[in-house]
Amino acid sequence: MQIIFIIGFMASGKSTFGRKLALDLFYDFVDLDEEIENEFQESISDFFKHEGEDFFRQIEHSILKETINGLNQNTIFSCGGGTPFFYDNFERMKRVGKVIFLHTNFDVILERLKSQNFRPLYKHDANNEEKITSISLLYETRLHKYLEADLTINEQNQSLADIKMLILKKSG
Repeated sequence: MQIIFIIGFMASGKSTFGRKLALDLFYDFVDLDEEIENEFQESISDFFKHEGEDFFRQIEHSILKETINGLNQNTIFSCGGGTPFFYDNFERMKRVGKVIFLHTNFDVILERLKSQNFRPLYKHDANNEEKITSISLLYETRLHKYLEADLTINEQNQSLADIKMLILKKSG
């Protein structure tokens, strides 16, 4: 059994890319945020608002562990943008599978964020330079950990077929 974890910044396209890759590899697909939303019947944004980030990170860690332990098929696992930075999540992912960093240019991420209104750490305000600077700093701060992944890919510059070959080489 193989587990491939997709990590990257918010709005980098982890869920979309993970679904495509899972279909192409004939793997199961798990989205950690969707698992949390299904468990609590609440969006991630609402969960953050009602319970706070600290409690969210505890739940995220717990569901990550439970879900990993329950897997028995080859699986692509899409993580939240902050998942690798809390508890032993990153080390756990590296221990049980391969970690792929979906590297997306910050300008692309910013454009996606401007068209979305459901990110708990980014509330839609396209004209708020202070918020954009804050998100940019968060991106830069997180980049070092993301780069510790087993494989870094850039979906904008690589075809799915090329990415699949890289993953299969890295896994083999």
